[in-house]
Amino acid sequence: MRSCFLYRLLSAYVLCPVWLLGFRLAARVRGLRRLRVGKLSVWGDAGFLALCRPSIERLESLDSTLHRVLTQGRWAWLFQAPKDCYMGNLGPPWLFSVEPPYVAWQSDGIIARLIYIAFCMSEFPRGHKPGESGGRHKGVNP
Repeated sequence: MRSCFLYRLLSAYVLCPVWLLGFRLAARVRGLRRLRVGKLSVWGDAGFLALCRPSIERLESLDSTLHRVLTQGRWAWLFQAPKDCYMGNLGPPWLFSVEPPYVAWQSDGIIARLIYIAFCMSEFPRGHKPGESGGRHKGVNP
């Protein structure tokens, strides 16, 4: 029990800030820009950000509760994944990628990804137990 507390303390105050700094530096080197809406940060090229901005606004008109979860809940980072690489669920639980198939669907694909992110943020609180997440995920995935 004590080691879990120490790990969370270490990750919150040392590992995550170092990881964020590395991510920001890598994003700048790759030429990515940032769009910030409340606590949601979106990283990508100019075209990707131009697609995300109206999608986030459209989500607010479609479902204001989901929009509030994304922009006023916990911090979340969304980034444009490279075209030839599948990112999956790598990284910290507040980091999400948008793969090229979502971008191909334009605004609808971005909104679908935003809905999934809102689900993850609301269904998997910070202190959730890993064994609980499998059943919740099966309820969403077809």
